[in-house]
Amino acid sequence: MVVGGIYHRLQVSHMKLCASRIFWLMVYPSQGHEMLFDAHMRVFTALGDVTRRGIYDNMKTAVDKVKKGKGRIVDARFAVLCAHYLFKSRFLCSLLCQLTNYNFKLCWSSYFARADR
Repeated sequence: MVVGGIYHRLQVSHMKLCASRIFWLMVYPSQGHEMLFDAHMRVFTALGDVTRRGIYDNMKTAVDKVKKGKGRIVDARFAVLCAHYLFKSRFLCSLLCQLTNYNFKLCWSSYFARADR
């Protein structure tokens, strides 16, 4: 994007419900925890509910270290976000992403969690 003759690189947050394929796109000036937290807050507000599970690629804002197999060391702030909204996070296997070239940012489960639980 060009603003006042200066090029700015924008970051896009893409969230999609698996079953209904409803998606939500938001544009941010930088990629960081603020983007991750704000995107979750906005999509949960727009949908009017919170999903039970989120499936993520191994983004640096959520994963501190990728271990062997399915093991992940999750970022403490991301773990607090999951605990606050009461949803579970799952991460894609790195090899699966490389083999299929299917690198999506977020695909939400079709099962919704009740906010009052």
